[in-house]
Amino acid sequence: MLPRTLTFVDVETTGASLRNSRIIEIGIIRVENDQVVDTFHSLLDPETHIPPEILEFTGITQDEIKNAPTFSQIKDTVMELFNDSVFVAHNVKFDYSFIKKEFVMLEEQFNAKTMCTVNLSRSLFPFYRKHNLDALIERHGISCVRRHRAIDDAKVLVEFYQKMLDEIPSEVLIRAFDKVMKNANIPTKIKSRVIEGLPDTPGIYVFYGKNGVPLYVGKSVNIKSRVKSHFAGSNITSKDFKLSQQIEDISFMKTAGELGALLKEAELVKELQPVYNSRLRNYQSLVLLKNVKNEEGYETVEIFETDNPTYNEVINSLGIFKSRSQAKKSLEEVRDKHDLCTKLLGLESTKGSCFLHKLEKCKGACVGKENPMKYNMRFYMAFSGTKLTQWPFEGPVVISEVDELNGKVERFLVNNWRVLKTVDEAVEELDDREENGMKAGIIADMQEDFMFDLDNYKIIKNFFRKKENLENIKRIGGFSQLEW
Repeated sequence: MLPRTLTFVDVETTGASLRNSRIIEIGIIRVENDQVVDTFHSLLDPETHIPPEILEFTGITQDEIKNAPTFSQIKDTVMELFNDSVFVAHNVKFDYSFIKKEFVMLEEQFNAKTMCTVNLSRSLFPFYRKHNLDALIERHGISCVRRHRAIDDAKVLVEFYQKMLDEIPSEVLIRAFDKVMKNANIPTKIKSRVIEGLPDTPGIYVFYGKNGVPLYVGKSVNIKSRVKSHFAGSNITSKDFKLSQQIEDISFMKTAGELGALLKEAELVKELQPVYNSRLRNYQSLVLLKNVKNEEGYETVEIFETDNPTYNEVINSLGIFKSRSQAKKSLEEVRDKHDLCTKLLGLESTKGSCFLHKLEKCKGACVGKENPMKYNMRFYMAFSGTKLTQWPFEGPVVISEVDELNGKVERFLVNNWRVLKTVDEAVEELDDREENGMKAGIIADMQEDFMFDLDNYKIIKNFFRKKENLENIKRIGGFSQLEW
């Protein structure tokens, strides 16, 4: 059966950004038992700047907005119109997200079942390429006095629905309606079969926008569930909202487990440079802290940037950071916790004593008042927590992941936090092949200095921290004890 009560809605906003934009006009039409029972329309004061292009696009004027109510003044009416009703809109995620945001700003709950008329049209008329509102108006002979005005666009949706009631066999319409309701959270440009074709396995997924532009790379132990979560639920994030408006295709790659997914995600983000990934992107440069003993015998810190630090450079440094500001913040924390000198840490370049010594918060290493040995002991203790962890084995290891449900196996050959390659079953035999040169050759290759990857370091180190993962590590050669 079709829902007894449907509420058709359209909103006009100050822009497309959920985070920064507000509603300037709302039109709502409540339909019960296929009859219009209530209509509501209002301009709204968005309490923020309205770009001139929005005023031109909608035909709304500043004078009209001047005396309009705020959303808080109409919220009770809006809530009542949606009571026990299905929220219907064209590209429903847009309208629903903006209305929900207004209620959230007022610290009130708003939740409703949703139905998208874009997807309803696509389900009923799959042979048509366009399903935007202008296409529906032209295709079905629907009248619209003022396009891009909220109440007029809402009336178009009501007329479209009523035409479907008259022209489409009831069983076909019910089936299409049920399908659209079931997949209510799927972005309008993504077909439901694309979502259903995603696997319930670990791996990575990539969202693509117009012309195949990579929008986002993600990973999960359950690809399908994670992809659906981007667009489901009542608390969609600003990023997920933007993705839902732009996504046109999805690809995926299965892995045997979480480690493989994390490593592949980091690799693809650097390779594809997606619009909405920032955490794992390529860094223009990394910042290293290096300790240098001065002529007076005090340990000092030099901050320097490098595009491609090697493993040996990183391991012998006091710490590695993604930006100079992060490095300075870390130095300030170390200074405050261990009473180190601002000047010797490279945070101040004044002549004579540092500023904190004048405030009696520095013991005077900057002017030779503190014993160098005592200062250096605090220095070494302070930076013991910022230095990167040494590789805990004497040589390379093979890390295995197995997906018991699907039988997929992946093995990674790793040394000094570097993933050299994935390996096959034959690598497991290396420990028993001392006589041939394969083992020695691989170890020699792995021990060469190389460009350091901070993301891989963090991923593998976190993997080692979980005790249940240690049984999946096979040593090639000796090892030192894992200590964290």
